[in-house]
Amino acid sequence: MANYYLGFNCGSLVDTVEEHILVGLDGGDDQWEKEEWGFCTPTNFENRHNDLLYVGKDGRELEKFLNGYISDERPRDGEIMIESNHPNFDKIIELVLNNIPKCLDEKKNFISIDEWKIKIKSTSKFIVTICECESGC
Repeated sequence: MANYYLGFNCGSLVDTVEEHILVGLDGGDDQWEKEEWGFCTPTNFENRHNDLLYVGKDGRELEKFLNGYISDERPRDGEIMIESNHPNFDKIIELVLNNIPKCLDEKKNFISIDEWKIKIKSTSKFIVTICECESGC
């Protein structure tokens, strides 16, 4: 099962997530490789909720709402960046929150889900990074 991470205006989370998971693995890098931890593309979330993520004719509106960038940073394997003006934003976030993600603020500090929700409710325009990491990838 994938581990989910939600970032608020922080760009890519891949390095932060990898470091976070490695700290919890007794065998470190060796265990990471043995258990085949990694970041899959497309993500499990994309596979399950493709219809919510890709809007418009044939998904052509994708670039308008997804994979937004902060300081020219693009999403990496295992993550999706979604703009707050995505027409299905609330439903997408609801579904991710059902996976009980670990949440991060704009400085990539871990915060509670409630603190994260306050950030998205009190900011008008922002980008959320949805990152998945799992073993057996």
